[in-house]
Amino acid sequence: MQPGKVGFVGGGQMAAALITGATRTEVLDLQNIIVVESNENRRQQLQLLFPGIRLVETSQELKVCDQVVLALKPHVLREVGASLAKNIDGDRLWVSIAAGVSLEELTSLLGTQRIVRVMPNTPAQVGVGAAAITSGSSLDTKDLLWVEKLMQSVGSCFRVSQAQMNAVTGIAGSSPAYIYMIIEAMADGGVLGGLPRDIAIQLAAQSVLGAAKMVLETGLQLQAFAAPSSKQFKPQRHVAVNLRAVRRCRVDRFALCMGQGMTTSFAQVSPSSIA
Repeated sequence: MQPGKVGFVGGGQMAAALITGATRTEVLDLQNIIVVESNENRRQQLQLLFPGIRLVETSQELKVCDQVVLALKPHVLREVGASLAKNIDGDRLWVSIAAGVSLEELTSLLGTQRIVRVMPNTPAQVGVGAAAITSGSSLDTKDLLWVEKLMQSVGSCFRVSQAQMNAVTGIAGSSPAYIYMIIEAMADGGVLGGLPRDIAIQLAAQSVLGAAKMVLETGLQLQAFAAPSSKQFKPQRHVAVNLRAVRRCRVDRFALCMGQGMTTSFAQVSPSSIA
């Protein structure tokens, strides 16, 4: 458990997920957390979620904090970042989870290099997020380890370079939304086949979860599962036929664009770049 006070600017879903995970794993003590949230209704919700947590309306209250997590949307952070740094003067670690706001921009806004940029994703809300962190070369290792522990309390966490953050945003930050669409489409197919929708959704979602665990826990290469000709994994004939249909729909090209941070046009991805 980390000593000292920790501040959160913004009390939205991601902040709540981090507080839940960090207090459950004893990375943080609820009594040491201060949350700045301007919306009264949201403050009431947070008080019910976290009885005893300190909720405030203004950022000046965070002057006592050793670490401040900026759980704000990018446009909000850009609007209030400079005033936050002015209101909360002194040396402390800043942690930003705002997508697309680079270390350089954060340094300019906050007037310090003691910053860690984080790209989390929505499954952090159920403790199985995938996050990446990056920082400047001058950051103290203890600060980076603190942020790693915080993010590991809600899933996995990887260190990457600033240049790799766009790819992280595409493959981890945005991809859950696409997987939700795939699950919905699979469930729709099940409904067309006569299944009740609730069962179809559970079957589709559990199958995606199971496939992910197979990849993470068996150590086999992805091709061993997805390639009809694989010696390690022999799909039944109907599965092989369906896999060929998926490839004809160019789902693999779309996924490649996701992995490149959507900086590559879907239409520009050639089959040779996937093979």
